[in-house]
Amino acid sequence: MDTKWNRSSYVKLGLGTDYRINHWLVPELEANVYFGSLQTQEKTNAQDLLLQSLDRDFRAFGLAFVPKICFGGSELKTLNKGYFQILPRYSLTKIVAKGHFFSQNPTNPAAGTSNETFSYQEVRHSIGLGVGYYTQLSSRNTDGLAFNLYYDNINFGNAVSRLKYSNTPVTIKNAFGIGIQYYIGFSKKNSGTKPLFF
Repeated sequence: MDTKWNRSSYVKLGLGTDYRINHWLVPELEANVYFGSLQTQEKTNAQDLLLQSLDRDFRAFGLAFVPKICFGGSELKTLNKGYFQILPRYSLTKIVAKGHFFSQNPTNPAAGTSNETFSYQEVRHSIGLGVGYYTQLSSRNTDGLAFNLYYDNINFGNAVSRLKYSNTPVTIKNAFGIGIQYYIGFSKKNSGTKPLFF
């Protein structure tokens, strides 16, 4: 099949928890879901009438362990005090790729049309890295907000490439992204708070 595309994107949503071992080491456990799609692949005739089309996307669910390292802290007595963080990440991810193939002969309607759906799934191990900045939102509790840059090497493309009619390898790996994390604290800070990170 001729191709008219080579672009893809995905979105990640996650929920997690962390545990403070000391001032600089705060491991996190995360559960993440991923949604991704590829631009439609089409084949047309000389009159630019559609002969075939292939739509592919993927969904994934992953668990991640993140031994978060924190530094550059300050006393969190006032608003917008925070620290920098490094986020090494190990992930175990189940990927499910799905496809839909459509074909027709526009010059011979009597031949009818064909619709076919198919899927492929696999489990992947991967490592990644993030860096960012965390800021305390209130001096009265431990709620906070973090802005992070991520590198992720989960290979979503392999599952998509194994779908039926995927004649060209698909590369969805080595992604860079931007993430926002909101931390909900379940304890209140007292007025004599000491520096949390160094």
